[in-house]
Amino acid sequence: MPVFIALHIGDERLQRIGELFKEYGYRVVDLENQHLTILFIGDYKGVFLKKIVVLLENISLTLPSILRPTNLSLLPAEKNTNVVVLVEEDPRLSEARRIVMEYLEKNNVVIRDRYSFVPHITIARRRKPLSHSMLNKVVVMLRRAQKILPRFIVVRNAYLYETSREGYRRILELKTKWV
Repeated sequence: MPVFIALHIGDERLQRIGELFKEYGYRVVDLENQHLTILFIGDYKGVFLKKIVVLLENISLTLPSILRPTNLSLLPAEKNTNVVVLVEEDPRLSEARRIVMEYLEKNNVVIRDRYSFVPHITIARRRKPLSHSMLNKVVVMLRRAQKILPRFIVVRNAYLYETSREGYRRILELKTKWV
């Protein structure tokens, strides 16, 4: 199953913004599943997943306790299936990503990160790409919703997550120094 490290967000204000996109076929991300992925590790289970858990129990990360939203957008660009809150780049996020990646690779865990790091929080998603006419309507709603985007978001915690058919499962709470 896919395994990744993320900051748990769970912000009701973002959930309310996500609800604005229901009429366009988007489903709102549950508060428990709202997160900002720092690093996608890969598809691991069993003994290999246990090894990752044991390794991550031994590190501590310095992470921002507050994130600053910059914009609402659609990702991935070619499909527009996710409504996301883009977050101001913070060197602590990139550094935590680098530290975990190097530590796991040094311990023979192959990182299979599929995406370049664009700090964002998915707040609504749909299965199928938007038609051109629907895309125009969604872009108008993005502009409207931008006006109610909060100035800051408080991070709740950092976890190692596993993705399953039922959703996300928290495997390990990471040791974290919040600054």
